[in-house]
Amino acid sequence: MLSGTRRAFSRRSILSPWTRPTSFAPASITPTRAFATGFIEEEKAVHVHNLLKAKKEARLTFDEIAAKTGLTNAYVAQLFYRQAQLKPETVPKMEAAVPTLTGKDLEIMQEVPFRSYDRDVLRTEPLVYRLEEAVLHYGLGIKAIVNEKFGDGT
Repeated sequence: MLSGTRRAFSRRSILSPWTRPTSFAPASITPTRAFATGFIEEEKAVHVHNLLKAKKEARLTFDEIAAKTGLTNAYVAQLFYRQAQLKPETVPKMEAAVPTLTGKDLEIMQEVPFRSYDRDVLRTEPLVYRLEEAVLHYGLGIKAIVNEKFGDGT
């Protein structure tokens, strides 16, 4: 069943429609592991597509969903892109906020996500490239300020 959806819902089509197809498995990954990783990413892409479709059908922004659920807009976006896990106590709020989400969607949002990123996104998305550049250039200064205000985490 997934092989029929492989082209329609590739991980690159979700993250960047302009990325040309390339191999995404680093040389250090064995063929078996590359297949498993590819399958997980393909499956994730299908779920992300379904979640974003439900959001679009509900005609809601991440800010509006955040206001209705008591979460931050960044966390809501991470939930819809399967980069964060929906906590069980928040399910009723999410269900009420986005009625177009199915029970299966809400179950998937509660699973521990497979965190990944598209290596090509740095080449194809200018905003992401600039954010990476900012962290690379200003990271130490930002870290020093965070440490002054909140400690070093120890």
